Amino acid sequence: MIKNTEDANKYYAIINEYIDVYLDKWKIDAKKLKKYLLNNNKLINFLEKKGLKNISNIKLVINDVIDDRISIEKDKIMTLESFKINESHKFTSIEECLYFGIDKSNIQHEKALADHFDISLGHINIVNSNKHIFSIDDKNYVIFLKEELEIISENLKEFFLEKVKTKKFILDESLDIKVEIINFIDEDKFKNSFLIDDVNEIISKILKSESICDDCYIGIY
Repeated sequence: MIKNTEDANKYYAIINEYIDVYLDKWKIDAKKLKKYLLNNNKLINFLEKKGLKNISNIKLVINDVIDDRISIEKDKIMTLESFKINESHKFTSIEECLYFGIDKSNIQHEKALADHFDISLGHINIVNSNKHIFSIDDKNYVIFLKEELEIISENLKEFFLEKVKTKKFILDESLDIKVEIINFIDEDKFKNSFLIDDVNEIISKILKSESICDDCYIGIY
C-alpha cells in the first residue's frame, strides 16, 4: 500500500525500471505499451509477475510512468520541429517567445514542482496549462522544463534577429543616407554568437516573476 511520499517514490522508481526494460531493451513504443496494459487481464498478469498485485494505487503509478514516457517522446519531436518552424515564424512580441513551439503543461511539470518543493502531486493545482501556471498553497508558480528553455532560447534569438532587421545605420543625416544593418550580418553567425547565458533571468524580467530553481525554470508568479 502506498501511504506517503516515500512509498510513492519507491514504487515510481520500481515501475520506471520495469518500463525501461520494455522500452529500451525490447524496443516497445510507449503508446503501444500503454494500449497493451489497458487490457485488464494483461495488466493483472504484469502485476502478478512483478509481485505488485496487492499494492493499492499501483495502476495509477504505472499509468503515470507510461504517460511520462509518452510526453518525453512527444517533447523530443516538438523540440526538433520547433527549431524548424520558428525560422519562418515572425514574433510580434517578446512574450510570445515563451510559448511558441511549446505544448501545454503536463504531468512532467507537476512532478518537477513536486520534486522541487518535496510535496505530493495532490498539493499541486493547474491554473493555466497554456501558460504553465500552477497553484501550490495559495501561491502561483510558472514552470518551464530544461528542454523548453532550449526552445525559448532559440525563439529569443529569432526575435532579436527580427529586431536587427528593422534597424538602419545613418551614414549622413544631412543627406539622409541610411543602410540596413542586416545587410552586413550573417544570420547564422549572429544566432550562433548571440549567447543567452541566463534564460531564467530573461524569463523573470518578461514575466516580472522571481526565479527559484536552477535545474529548470520555476518562478513565483
